[in-house]
Formats: sequence, C-alpha cells, structure tokens
Amino acid sequence: MVFEPASGLYAGLSEDGSLIYSYSSGMFSIVNSSTLVPYTLPFVSLPDKCDLSANSSSSNVYCFSPENITPQVTTPDDYLEKAFYSIDLLYNYNFANQNTKTIIISGTPGIPMIDAREVNLKNGNIYFVNRYDKSLYKLSLPSQ
Repeated sequence: MVFEPASGLYAGLSEDGSLIYSYSSGMFSIVNSSTLVPYTLPFVSLPDKCDLSANSSSSNVYCFSPENITPQVTTPDDYLEKAFYSIDLLYNYNFANQNTKTIIISGTPGIPMIDAREVNLKNGNIYFVNRYDKSLYKLSLPSQ
C-alpha cells in the first residue's frame, strides 16, 4: 500500500508511472513511485493539474495551482463534480533546490481565466485543456 485510506484522497500517475501526484487534506505532494520518497510542494495543486510527462528523472515539474479555494469548497469533491472552477497560477517547481517560480497568473490583463487539466510539457510548450471553455491551449515557455 502506498497511501493509507483517507477521506478526500485524490491521486494520479505521470505518463510513465514513475511519479504519483497526491492530494489529501489540503496538502499536495509528488511521490517517486520506486523509492516512495515524497516531495511536499509549497503550493496546493491537484493531480490532473500537473505535467503528466514529468518523470522521476525530471529536474522540475510544472503545475497549475488553484488560487480561489475557500473554506466552503470541499476538495477534491467539488472540483471533480464541477461544482467549483478554479482560477489557476502556473508554477515551476525544482526538485533539487525546492525553488518555485511563478510562470503565469490567470485572469490578469491579457490572460484568460484558466482552470487547467490534462497538463503536458512537449518541446518547450505547456499544453492543457481549460475547463472554462473545454479548449486545448498551448503556452510557449520562455527559454532559459
């Protein structure tokens, strides 16, 4: 058993199965599925809001984080039942130094409201489906 049974536990795997994205009791973590070493991230996210193409050898991961969760929202239930739509920030988390960079803030001037899911990094671009309009988006990342 990887996780103990818990109310509100929501987990998902990266495409290759080497990472487990886990949300429970308001905490989000990424677990290496071979070593079971968890990384507790400094922001809240949900499994379908993180880069599914990341793997255990990735140096960093991109995750969208809902910024408008209030105490009245029951997570992950309200999110999964579409009773709640989030307003997301996109973060880049570095596993080695545990630094977090804010990449984009949705709902700011020139940026639409984003409630991202099915996130995937390919060739320097983040692809995701926006729950607000069910459209596929491509976000070109700045080169480093």
